[in-house]
Amino acid sequence: SKNEIGIFITLASFLLAFRTNSAYDKYYSTLNEFREFLGAIRNLMSQVICYMRGDKDNENNAFESVQNSIRFSLAFSIAARLDYERLCVKYGRVKEDRHFVLAEQIARARLRGLMSKTEYEEIESNLDNENPLRTEALLKNNMIDTERKLVQQSQAAAMIIIDRLRRQLFKAADTRSDPKPWGYLERVLTFTDNQVIEMIDSYQKMCMAASTPLPLPY
Repeated sequence: SKNEIGIFITLASFLLAFRTNSAYDKYYSTLNEFREFLGAIRNLMSQVICYMRGDKDNENNAFESVQNSIRFSLAFSIAARLDYERLCVKYGRVKEDRHFVLAEQIARARLRGLMSKTEYEEIESNLDNENPLRTEALLKNNMIDTERKLVQQSQAAAMIIIDRLRRQLFKAADTRSDPKPWGYLERVLTFTDNQVIEMIDSYQKMCMAASTPLPLPY
């Protein structure tokens, strides 16, 4: 009857409006996390450049430390982007067409250019789409445990890079246990570490948004 059709249309309109609102909220929250992610990287690179000290005799050491810190920061941003986009493809947010493949190849080339051969080989296996763990899962019919390992491993490349960045920052610090005539003062590590923590937190929230579907009742 007309009344039943009217009730159905009203309910469907409400559900559609709620779902659209949830989608927009998720989009803007992820966009804000992305902005915070980029802001943390910019702040870290600014602090790395501003707080580095060294005289003419130690200019090369200071310049090399700043260079390594900046390239690890940029490499982390690229690895985080690859992880995020791969999760978007996995959960149906993005279609894996030729444009996506080309963009991923360009991102990998940039990552390869920022890192040495040894450094890139350390993370290369964690950037592959065809992960051997998935093949092993299909053979053993044990997808639950293996999917958990895949999620952990999908973030391994970015976390390896962020670990290198942290070690580089600590290596360049002029501390009581390791005094040097160049580098950062020990108190600067607190500022830089806060930015690194913010980078990791924003990165994980972006990945969480990509892997979390909208509520099923909608």
